[in-house]
Amino acid sequence: MPSQRTILGIGLAILLLIGAASIGLDLKSRSDTVAVDHALEVLKKISDMRPLLRSAESAARGFAVSGDPDFVREHSEASAAFQAAFEDLTGAVTTPVEIQLLDETRALVARQIAISSELIRLQAAGDRAGIAALMARPEGRTVTEAIVTNLQKVTAEERRLLTTRRAASETSWRILLAIDLAGVALILVLATVLTRSTSRSSRELQDSLTATRATNEALEAAVAERTEHLVKAHEELRHSTEVLQSTFHSMAEAVFVIDTRGRVLLSNAAAEKTLRYVPNKTVEQLRSLSTVFQADGFTPLPLRDMPATRALRGEEFDATEIVLRPKNGSPPVHLVVSGRPLRDASRAISGAALV
Repeated sequence: MPSQRTILGIGLAILLLIGAASIGLDLKSRSDTVAVDHALEVLKKISDMRPLLRSAESAARGFAVSGDPDFVREHSEASAAFQAAFEDLTGAVTTPVEIQLLDETRALVARQIAISSELIRLQAAGDRAGIAALMARPEGRTVTEAIVTNLQKVTAEERRLLTTRRAASETSWRILLAIDLAGVALILVLATVLTRSTSRSSRELQDSLTATRATNEALEAAVAERTEHLVKAHEELRHSTEVLQSTFHSMAEAVFVIDTRGRVLLSNAAAEKTLRYVPNKTVEQLRSLSTVFQADGFTPLPLRDMPATRALRGEEFDATEIVLRPKNGSPPVHLVVSGRPLRDASRAISGAALV
């Protein structure tokens, strides 16, 4: 049977190994947390950019249709804000794939702003033929779709990085927990061996009890330290969850999640501000506040072509332009809506998401 000195040496070595592993994994966990926060920040920047692009384009079209000078100011502000946000996003991304995508998008952004600016110039000059010709050309929509596609690719890359970093963080946490449990088990085994080895004499028993108390104190300290790490890891996970919730509610894009009866299950602040949505209202009640037109602002939109109706019917669509004219006389609202049906485990439609 090994001596007490040998057992204590082994126990000390185990504690040192647990401490070293805990420190290393804790540093890695901090690094993963920073990376996750950065990915969430980049995703928020992309989310904030999309409505600015749509706003600039819609403002140009609105001026071309109505001649309202307020649309010129809105176009100028949205274009400047989008360019500033684009440069901010360019400085935030880190991977070669994202950098290349944004370099390709830079020229598309410049072209899109030039097209919308030309539309405003033609309206200011009263050139209706030029406006009709420019709006008939597919270039503007093609450029916008290319910009949105590239931003979606950057979003997908960031989400991939976010998933990878979260998986790495969870793996580190599991390894840390396994090391702690294994260390505790080994220390308990050593404590048992140490206790049995002292049964031969009273002096050895006394020495064994002293060593056991020391080992138990070290074990309690180790368990307390590991508990602190676990509590901290739980707090970091809670923080990440709060960041995700905050990101959803602070998104500049309006988001609705509805069930098959048109009841709104989930909405963010942008939806309540943009569409004057009041909680507990249904889509039908919200729709009754305004008259809905197609993108030209004059052709009524049939009920079967409403975004919510289409999504609940099972259609998936992106960037559908509609115009809302509030019945209370407020200025018209130009919207670009995307929709997806939501399905349950049996693939039956259980609701829809509108952005």
